[in-house]
Parts: sequence; structure tokens; C-alpha cells
Amino acid sequence: MAAATPATPAGDKTNPEPAPSSPNPGDRNPPAPTASIQNPEEIRRNCQMWLLLARNFYNAKKYDLAEANVKKVLDSRPDDKMLEEAKELLKKIQADQP
Repeated sequence: MAAATPATPAGDKTNPEPAPSSPNPGDRNPPAPTASIQNPEEIRRNCQMWLLLARNFYNAKKYDLAEANVKKVLDSRPDDKMLEEAKELLKKIQADQP
């Protein structure tokens, strides 16, 4: 038989509630890291992934999702090659949208 936990007096601060600004471990949508704290390799990988997703969404005619992924690339300021590729894809998306 387990011993009962003794009641704590009102106002006892030995086990305070977490501060409201502390991250919630159960939060499934944490804020995305900003490009300023990512290393260049992470930025490059993320941009490659977003471009791939954008091309796939474009081919599936899901232009809103394609555009959102292209904008992530543009916001991340990738290298010149990916930047040009993202700009060209954005032009195609905007031209094909109804």
C-alpha cells in the first residue's frame, strides 16, 4: 500500500506552477527556428526540401501550397542558384493560378 502524499498548505511555493512564458512540452506547433540561428547547411537543406515540395504541389495544381513553400525559400535567403529557381517557380505558379 502506497503512503498518502501529505497535503501542502495553501500558498506553499515549493512546487510553483511553470511560468506562462515557458515552453509547453506538449505543444505540437513550436515556432520555427529563424534563419539567423540556423547554420548555412541547415538553410540549404530546408530550401531544397521546400523547393521540392513546391514543385510537387505545383505539379498537383495545388498552387496555394506551392506558393507558400516558395515563399519560405525566398524568406530564408538561400544561395543564388536556389534563389533564382524559387523566383522562376513563383512566376510559373502565379501565371497558372486561376
